[in-house]
Amino acid sequence: MEYPMRLNKYLASCALGSRRHVEELVRQGRVAVNGVRVDTPGEQIFPESRVAVDNKVVTPRDPCYVVCYKPRGVVCAVWDRYFPTVLEIFPEALRNLGIFPVGRLDKDSEGLLLLTNDGDFCQAVAHPRSGMTKRYRVRLVPCLSAEALERWRAGVMVAGRWVIPQAVSLCPGGVEITLREGLKREIRVMAQPLGYDVVRLIRVAIGALEWEKLAPGHWITFSREELWCMMRAGGSV
Repeated sequence: MEYPMRLNKYLASCALGSRRHVEELVRQGRVAVNGVRVDTPGEQIFPESRVAVDNKVVTPRDPCYVVCYKPRGVVCAVWDRYFPTVLEIFPEALRNLGIFPVGRLDKDSEGLLLLTNDGDFCQAVAHPRSGMTKRYRVRLVPCLSAEALERWRAGVMVAGRWVIPQAVSLCPGGVEITLREGLKREIRVMAQPLGYDVVRLIRVAIGALEWEKLAPGHWITFSREELWCMMRAGGSV
């Protein structure tokens, strides 16, 4: 690591979450440097600096980048009161690195999911300017009609916003939908006003990285460079 560095970058390397999340920790007054509470994410950190969050000293972790197939029935969270989390599919050694999900898939959805302990990587992937699309394979009841297909392509109102998918096409057993951004339960919400229920939803691609044979609950680790290359130039798991 190169010093001096901004506090938000330092915290993002400590497996505390995305850059946006750690900046919120600073704004909430939960971060101290050398025993003094700070409220500016741009505070300069040096090798000898002692950084604490909620009075607990934090230090950078070795970066970790994971692609998994999230099975149905688990939630994309580090902890949940009611349901098992996606972290429970990983061995303790990997969980102890402080990995967390990049984005989300709802409990009843499945497919490709990224996890990392690198907050800067999380922010880079999740930010709209990254242009990182996601593609989903969806089974609907009843089967999608040609008229509804055209209506979906034209856009649907979601949470007060008119959302237009990048692509919608028929595929064996259902429909494939490519989205530029991921609003909460977006595909399920879009299907309802068209008169359809989602009975299965699989994320089959993140950028140019495609699902091929990775089984539910299985995972693979990569370097940051390998993962970026597959999402940008193409690859499969």
